[in-house]
Amino acid sequence: MQDDKLLSILADLAWHPGEQLAGHFQLSRTAIWKRIAYLREQGLTIEADRGKGYRLRDPVQWFSLEKLSASLQPSVRECLRFDIEKTIDSTNRACLRLIEQAGQSPTHGYVQLAEQQTGGKGRRGRRWTSPPGCNIYVSLVWRFEGGASSLSGLSLAVGLAIVTALERQGYAGLQLKWPNDILWQGRKLAGILLEMSGDVAGACDVVIGFGVNVAMPKAVDKEIDQPWVDLAEIAPNLVPDKNKILAGILNELFDVLQAFKLQGFTHLRERWEAYDAYNSASVRLTIGADGQAGAQLEGIYRGVNTDGSITLEIGGELRQFSGGELSLRKI
Repeated sequence: MQDDKLLSILADLAWHPGEQLAGHFQLSRTAIWKRIAYLREQGLTIEADRGKGYRLRDPVQWFSLEKLSASLQPSVRECLRFDIEKTIDSTNRACLRLIEQAGQSPTHGYVQLAEQQTGGKGRRGRRWTSPPGCNIYVSLVWRFEGGASSLSGLSLAVGLAIVTALERQGYAGLQLKWPNDILWQGRKLAGILLEMSGDVAGACDVVIGFGVNVAMPKAVDKEIDQPWVDLAEIAPNLVPDKNKILAGILNELFDVLQAFKLQGFTHLRERWEAYDAYNSASVRLTIGADGQAGAQLEGIYRGVNTDGSITLEIGGELRQFSGGELSLRKI
């Protein structure tokens, strides 16, 4: 039995007797209880009553291609192709597999959505907690002809697109943290992970993955090793619609990627700096892979450059840093 099928039945928020569920899936009631326990471990609140059975307490939103398409700009809708999975290891991995299998076939504009990731990851290999039906997990394949050198600052451009789209939908007070985090009052709302496939000096496909906390179950708090927030908390007067939120992000991302293709990060830098969470802050820069001891430097953060790198003032000297094995923190 797939857990997403059980969750789909419980999604109506009604009581479902254990015996009825067992009969539907041709399993024992004990097996149903074990699957309920697993879904609870994923952060979902499922109530149990001896006389009534099981009930999902809070609503779960599913992605809908029809609802997504209705909110996409026509030019964006024509460019993108969607695949929606209930459960997947990782949306980024799915896109990378597609690129490998496609060979010479075009993958530009392919979008992989998932209701749950069993192996979601963030930058520097960190685990991305991905409970089912609660948040946005998505990866987009985009073709660039200029090779790796043309991608400098791309993760910053993607972050800017996400913040801009969320602001337009009523979520205020968002900030950007170099190179790929979106924060609210110092807590993480969203993250970005870029992975490249192809020629570093020529045409390449970039998988643009991002996750946004929409209505995160509080039960997963113990699984997350940093302060976090979701859209439901940022704007409690709004009822977050996962499909409209994602459509808004994709509309904005399409425009930003078009601008980036022509001009790179240069003409987006000023807009990005308006959201910079670390402006003139004292920071510590760690150099090295996550989980490994690396060199640490302390200084004053002096902003981002046109190539997406950062400048730190260390001992009165301005120094630039870039690369995937860097971690920046306030001190």
